[in-house]
Amino acid sequence: IGSAIGISKVMLSTGASDLIADFIIRISSGYGVYGSFIGIFLLTRLVSEVITNSAAAWIVFPLAYSNSVSLGVSAMPFIMAVAYGSCGSFLTPYGYQTNIMIFSAGGYKFSDYFKLGFPLLLLISIQTIILVPLFFKF
Repeated sequence: IGSAIGISKVMLSTGASDLIADFIIRISSGYGVYGSFIGIFLLTRLVSEVITNSAAAWIVFPLAYSNSVSLGVSAMPFIMAVAYGSCGSFLTPYGYQTNIMIFSAGGYKFSDYFKLGFPLLLLISIQTIILVPLFFKF
């Protein structure tokens, strides 16, 4: 987490977050603000599967904020995309402390996390992508 805070500050101070945000905007340009929102959410989900949820939030937050500023819209939906995207690591044992603690003690295999976590990931992702823009307007 400590190194993620440092990485986040460096990304903001060097302008790296602006470059990555511009890249996300270019990728999602055909889909507008909503596509950019989904891109930030999916990026956060991906990062949170391989590192802790707090570190994922610290790393992706500057990207989300820069993205909203570049698009000229409210930052709240993008911040919520980071918050909800980083809080559910279901596919791997590495994204959350409890997952890794029970991984060997429970005799689980890596595939167990994927089999049980994927339906839950889909359900939460669909709910987040639909509901966040309803409660937090762009």
